[in-house]
Amino acid sequence: MEWHDGVPSQRGLAAMIQHSGQPPPSTPFTCGLITALRVHGAAGDDALGIGDVGPDVAALQRALQRCGFPSIVEDGDFGRRTATAVEQVQAVHRLPVTGRVDTRTAIALGLV
Repeated sequence: MEWHDGVPSQRGLAAMIQHSGQPPPSTPFTCGLITALRVHGAAGDDALGIGDVGPDVAALQRALQRCGFPSIVEDGDFGRRTATAVEQVQAVHRLPVTGRVDTRTAIALGLV
């Protein structure tokens, strides 16, 4: 498995899904309904990003863990590792790669 900044690389994640022995999900990284994420970041732009804290960030981190990012710690603090994992999910889903969780990214993660 290839790693980048403490999280699996896109190629590593694709290989993990392919060789897991289970059929791949219909949409990569969609792990089902985890919680109703209220996307309201501290910046006031309806997106979660670096520096945000609280239960919404913890829900995001749980979703990332379930989607193949075991190094993400569920501490409710949106840091660089969380942002890197979000960027990788966004790239796979062909969303704008911002590292911030807007509504489209939350949907891709199965949070809403």
